Amino acid sequence: MFVCLLMLVVFTPLGATQPPRQRHKPTPQQEAELRQAQGWLDEGIRQFSQGKLVEAAENFKKVYALFPDNPDVAFNYGMTLETLSQFQEAIPPLERAVQARPGDTTARMDLGVSYLGVHRLRKGIEELKKVVASEPQNIVAMFQIALAYHQLKDNADADTWVRRMVQRDPTSALTYVYVARVFRYAGECTKAEKNIAQAIALDPKLPEAYFERGLVEIGCSHNEAGKASLERALALSPEMPKYNLAMGEFYMGTLHEAEAGIPYFTRAIRSDPESGEAYLDLGEAYFRLHELPLAEQALRHAAELKPHQARRCHYLLGMTYEREGKIAEAKKEFAIVQKLAAQQEKATTATTHQLAHAHN
Repeated sequence: MFVCLLMLVVFTPLGATQPPRQRHKPTPQQEAELRQAQGWLDEGIRQFSQGKLVEAAENFKKVYALFPDNPDVAFNYGMTLETLSQFQEAIPPLERAVQARPGDTTARMDLGVSYLGVHRLRKGIEELKKVVASEPQNIVAMFQIALAYHQLKDNADADTWVRRMVQRDPTSALTYVYVARVFRYAGECTKAEKNIAQAIALDPKLPEAYFERGLVEIGCSHNEAGKASLERALALSPEMPKYNLAMGEFYMGTLHEAEAGIPYFTRAIRSDPESGEAYLDLGEAYFRLHELPLAEQALRHAAELKPHQARRCHYLLGMTYEREGKIAEAKKEFAIVQKLAAQQEKATTATTHQLAHAHN
């Protein structure tokens, strides 16, 4: 999954946000629609604050259908979709929010990340540069820009943004964590290791630094060192969901010890009950252990939460159904996999065209 800053707008009543061109009294039907929409809105905000993002998105979608030109409504719906990694669906409402409020850097940030999520890299970079122009210290936007340039194979521009990240605050450990992350994604182990060492030297108690070092070391095939770094991150912040997911995935994916990963996936779910990725990993662990009813339960819940790796989720759920003899259900899941594969192929083709354009 990509990293971003979130803010939930506190809304005024919907009727008050419309421009008062003529002061006609609302009809009874209009008043009923406003009351209903306000109820959906209030419920969505409550659900969002509780981490129930899928349910919140459904309520925000209803309000957006009635008031698509309200920038608060558009932002709230788009931001929730972006948080759920439903980037394609997030773009239209976020575009409306940014068009209505060009100075809203939070909405623009989410829009830029959504463009990157559907491989519209140049467009994402364009929006994120506007964020940095308004917020010169926004290291998350800089990180996303550098990463996008690496995806475009434009290493010179990527390095330029890495330098800007360091110049932002060369005494901040978190700066070097983000720089190391850029190099890790780019597959440059030596540079990643050098920068994460600098981060830990600046702040030996920063759990994010040990988390990143663990991922760097595992990516460089230093498995024992990577395990020790992830254990250190968990010792400093034992309930952090992503640290638990990383450790569980290390056991399941790298060491092929699915059973050892289950406690970490369970802890991640306890800390973040709306994590589709955690349920997906838990379901895969049970699938590998041939605990099919438990795998089905976890994977069905993961599918409802719409994890970023949706294709993998539906494939595993289809395989689980197939092994359980539920052939009709399995066929439905495999059909979803084919649909998602076609969408991914389309996105990959668009990225290839972007890369070709970048080198012409």
